[in-house]
Amino acid sequence: MGASVSAPRDDPHFPANSNQATEIKEVSSEVVKDNLASDNSKITMKKINSKTEIPAAIIKEDSQTAKPVPLSGDRSAKTVGPDNKNSNNNNKLAALLPHKYDCIIQEADMNINQSELHSHLSSGILLNQKKQKYWIDDTGCNCFMLFPRSLAITWAEDERYWHWPSVKESSTSDEMAIEVAELLNVCWLEANGKLDISKLTPGVKYDILFVVMLKNSAYGWEAPVNLRLVHPDGKTQQRKENLQVKPKSQWIELHVGEFQTPPQPDDKQEKEIQFSLFEYEDGKWKRGLVIKGVIVQPKK
Repeated sequence: MGASVSAPRDDPHFPANSNQATEIKEVSSEVVKDNLASDNSKITMKKINSKTEIPAAIIKEDSQTAKPVPLSGDRSAKTVGPDNKNSNNNNKLAALLPHKYDCIIQEADMNINQSELHSHLSSGILLNQKKQKYWIDDTGCNCFMLFPRSLAITWAEDERYWHWPSVKESSTSDEMAIEVAELLNVCWLEANGKLDISKLTPGVKYDILFVVMLKNSAYGWEAPVNLRLVHPDGKTQQRKENLQVKPKSQWIELHVGEFQTPPQPDDKQEKEIQFSLFEYEDGKWKRGLVIKGVIVQPKK
């Protein structure tokens, strides 16, 4: 790379994050006859017909209006009536849980007990030392955001080219500061990421979106940026975005592509999707792009 071109650093201004987790809609849950045990430190699972996982939590019936929320990740919720007329006093209401949630929250930055699980799943859980965020949408499907520290950004650790300020991530259950990547001056822009699709809800079409912001001081964006998605089978989607026509000083979403998860995950197949934001062909120096991360969520 040629000699660096110094550029004045101005204090970054970051507007409030508008990416709020969607509230989960309440619907009726299955009524389970079996006596199940509750434990605040661990969730015990019980297999029903070898397909549906039910948490072993006893939900008290002293509230007639409260209903558990199904979190199965299915697009439609099922309702099952009591086994018999005399079982009303002993009904145990349980919520279906999202796909592989128990494996995913093992990477959580905080301890999550059973009583707080639903709240955290809807508002967002930070993973891997604030490098990712996991939540579920209103249909119970898994969603992820990969923050810049989980991406491979060319020259990211060279303070001549990139700056790492912190912003509040208010969509999590507790407002936490996460690092974003602010471009100071480069002629070679490249940010790559990947995600294991086994963590995504099966049989769902997902969108992949880069979340970025252009500061008022931005320059060098005459050439459009490239956005690329590589499927597990090697199929590639690629498109361009003209950042010059985008609003400045606010977070915007750049659509990379879409991906359909298989109905039944196959351990023999490749499991990763890869996504990229890049521009280095015109050789112009660029400034003022802030990368917040990559969202992987069901297509709306």
